Amino acid sequence: MVFETEDTIAAIATPYGRSALGTIRISGSDSFPITSKVFVARNDSAITPYRPTLGRILTQSREIDEALLIYFQKPHSYTKEDLIEITCHGNPLILDQVLGSLVSAGARHAKPGEFTYRAFLNGRIDLVQAGAVNDLITADSVYQAELALNQLEGKLSRRFQELRSGFIELISLLEGNIDFSEEQHYNFIDKTETNRRLNELIAQVEGLLGTFERGRLIREGFHVALVGKPNVGKSSLFNALLEESRAIVTAIPGTTRDYLRERMTLGNFLVQLLDTAGVRESGEEIEQEGIRRTRQVIAKADLILFVLDGSGVPDDQDTALWQETEGKDRFIVWNKSDLSGFRESDWAGEASMRVSAMTGNGIQELRSRIQKHMEERVRFNGEDFLISNVRHREILESALLSLRRAGESVKKGMSEEFAMVDLHQALGKVGEITGDVTIEDVYQHIFSNFCIGK
Repeated sequence: MVFETEDTIAAIATPYGRSALGTIRISGSDSFPITSKVFVARNDSAITPYRPTLGRILTQSREIDEALLIYFQKPHSYTKEDLIEITCHGNPLILDQVLGSLVSAGARHAKPGEFTYRAFLNGRIDLVQAGAVNDLITADSVYQAELALNQLEGKLSRRFQELRSGFIELISLLEGNIDFSEEQHYNFIDKTETNRRLNELIAQVEGLLGTFERGRLIREGFHVALVGKPNVGKSSLFNALLEESRAIVTAIPGTTRDYLRERMTLGNFLVQLLDTAGVRESGEEIEQEGIRRTRQVIAKADLILFVLDGSGVPDDQDTALWQETEGKDRFIVWNKSDLSGFRESDWAGEASMRVSAMTGNGIQELRSRIQKHMEERVRFNGEDFLISNVRHREILESALLSLRRAGESVKKGMSEEFAMVDLHQALGKVGEITGDVTIEDVYQHIFSNFCIGK
């Protein structure tokens, strides 16, 4: 996707579908003259920046709808260009006609993320904030929205800028050492101070990387997997937790051939709930593939609900599967508590709880326990600086390697030029995060994931 920046763009900025109101957004140097061909103010009143103006939308001298227009004059707009928002009735037929009239008058249909891309190019926001715009729009939980808002307000960006300033200051001091010859007997910074500053920068990067796991769990949600043998009631429990009939349930062992994933919210957290194929010895090719995928889910899960059939006695298959989940956060769920033969034991010496997926008994308590586990694992308030984007983590890891190489060069007494190479690499990497370094394919990737009109 290639963005043009010299023309005027227009798009419907509200979700498609019938609603009371809908908004069309226009941005670019010709926003006002283009809109003037379509919008006529009531009583011939003048359009004043930042004040709502009531008027009519016309096309070929035919009135489409009554509308409210707000003109944001550059640079005081979302894109720092002349920007106009027209709000009319939210019938898709009306919105499409208004947008079509604007395009006929000289505007171009905006691509996904193009308004935010212009805001970035014009210096209103950086890449971290641009990504946060999309995260805020798509947030499914309170913490997701708070984390995105934190980043949109520039709190995380300021941490990256402080880090870059530290790189630039150290580089400038080392450059001074190189520029002044030994005959002048002057050093801007000695080896001890260079080491101290490098260690300080390394600690800052490690500190940011240390926040990623919490940030990831908030942004992506907790992956909670239901794991167990066939026919222990995993799919029934999956449906009960979701409060909808999502998974097929039969008395035939091995009904679930592939894992199912559904999103749900518990408290302030998003949960990615996964129903997996039952693990057992099987010669059937399709079932074997389902079991292989179950093991992949186990490896990536943030929490495992290990489901046992309380109407029977755990066997060697249960024990073997339990051992496969070793090292993961997990707890035992004894299902089928509604059956007369139900008996809960202290199998595996682990804390457990009883439920009935059929009657709903214990389901709310299970939800509460999952929520409590998430709250204990991720403590968050709106002021925390957390990185949550995999791209940011990978860039910081690369920058950390460069910093460590620079430290090794200094410790070995090598010339400042060797450390400078690695420091410049680290500086460039951090610049990629905020957009201070131009990486065109990164821009295209970030903004292509946006909805149209933002």
